[in-house]
Amino acid sequence: MDLQSLAVTLIVTVALVYASWTLMPAAWRRALQQRLTGRVQPEAAGCGGCGGGCTPPPQRSASAAAEAKPITLHRRPMR
Repeated sequence: MDLQSLAVTLIVTVALVYASWTLMPAAWRRALQQRLTGRVQPEAAGCGGCGGGCTPPPQRSASAAAEAKPITLHRRPMR
């Protein structure tokens, strides 16, 4: 096997592993990670995706809500 075939095989294998890991259901990922590393990640290590700390987001004032503007989409003119 020449060097180019080896490089392509390696790249495709890494891409396959990454795609499989990313698209795998979370429960399967946790089980596989536990099996591979031998340790369990704590479930309550912070808030699910709020970026640390579990304080609620600040409330928007009425004036900030009134300042919100809708997004308007325009079609391009035909050439």
